[in-house]
Amino acid sequence: MTSLIGMTLREAFELGARNIEDLDQVAEVLLSALRRDEVTATANEYCEEHIDENGAHCLQRKAEARLEPRFWDLAKPNWLYNQARRPAFPGENLPAAIATGIWLRRRDIEAFGWTTVSVPEAGQPESARPNEAKPVRPSNPRRRGPPAIVRNRVKDAMRDYGLGKLAGLTEEAMAAQFGASRTTCRDALADLKSEIVTD
Repeated sequence: MTSLIGMTLREAFELGARNIEDLDQVAEVLLSALRRDEVTATANEYCEEHIDENGAHCLQRKAEARLEPRFWDLAKPNWLYNQARRPAFPGENLPAAIATGIWLRRRDIEAFGWTTVSVPEAGQPESARPNEAKPVRPSNPRRRGPPAIVRNRVKDAMRDYGLGKLAGLTEEAMAAQFGASRTTCRDALADLKSEIVTD
């Protein structure tokens, strides 16, 4: 997808941040529009965790997948890394999912009326040039904190989830399920297994 017809999730967030000072408000505007299907979103890769007839966990991958509004109802976007994760909701029959490389339709974002920084034409004095817009580091949807605190939160969630179910999950599926990085999930699982062995 070219920049003429699309922009990444991160680019849309940064554009909004240049027009609205409150980053939480930018996130809410974008999420509300995605949930109401006012902005078309496509992922370069979309993965869902499914359980086959034998009870084994597997990932189903799709390339160039359109992200439906229902995905955004429960998804947690990571604006900085241009991806979104949805934890599993068994009661709603929704598997855990992750969408990466998210593109939004440019004309949908332009409908917000957000302006871009204009660059003066050649020959204008340097003083007429606007200040470069600095990239905005948005708040991460994952709960950040000291690594031990996050690892312990994930370990407790894994304990509640059950080791039997964890055995069939890939690292990507665990990251989507528990809202943490693969490394944190791997470390939390190792901690949990060592606790069980020592008990």
